[in-house]
Amino acid sequence: QARGRLVPYLEPILKNLTFALQKYQAKNMLLLYDAIGSLAEAAGPALNRKELIKILMPPLIQRWNKLDDRDRNLFPIGECLSAIAVAVRSGFLPFAQPIFNRCLQIIHNTLVEQNRVRKMGENARLSYDHAASSEKEFIVVSLDLLAGIADGLGSSVASLVGNSKCLMLLFECLKDPDGDVRQSAFALLGDLARACIGHLKPHFDKFIPISAANIDPHKSSSVCNNASWALGEMAFHAGGNDMAKYIPGLMQRLVPI
Repeated sequence: QARGRLVPYLEPILKNLTFALQKYQAKNMLLLYDAIGSLAEAAGPALNRKELIKILMPPLIQRWNKLDDRDRNLFPIGECLSAIAVAVRSGFLPFAQPIFNRCLQIIHNTLVEQNRVRKMGENARLSYDHAASSEKEFIVVSLDLLAGIADGLGSSVASLVGNSKCLMLLFECLKDPDGDVRQSAFALLGDLARACIGHLKPHFDKFIPISAANIDPHKSSSVCNNASWALGEMAFHAGGNDMAKYIPGLMQRLVPI
């Protein structure tokens, strides 16, 4: 609630929070990540100062790097890093590439494992169904962190997208049967449309139809809302010429709603 009144005290606050990062045990670490994320949201661009980033980021990155890709402690620190990326904008660029690539690797490995189990026998599929919701969380937190990086870096994220399998993995997530995965995937799609529409245009034949197919408020309002928003961002940033051939099909989908 203090927001702007916090700005003069950011340095001592951050020093105390990062000191706590070195001392807190797992039980209290969740509260600490939440506090840092909330501070980033409140401070916003005021946090984008070299001396503040130098205090905040090294201990967080150290924590991030220590965690295994299947460690559920990735969830709270991922949310925390996403809030920081959005707040500090260009200040996050020195840390973006390894985090970006790791998120993609987590998504890839999770999808590969799920596909492997699906091809196995009935017992394995039953085991997969039991654990699926838990495994999906690794995809969701990775997608959300990628979206935070895209939102924070803006057009600077283009090089990360262009030199990775980001769009291929994103499309696979958009096809996922899990609604939470698709909700986060469409949020990322919208952020990428705002940040680097040039990378998306060559793939409109895939991304626009699947976005339109998910505009169905009777199934999941959250997925529907994010798919609609992503379509709007693609249309706005691409312009009429690139969208023209898709308009009739989109209108057939949208008008009845």
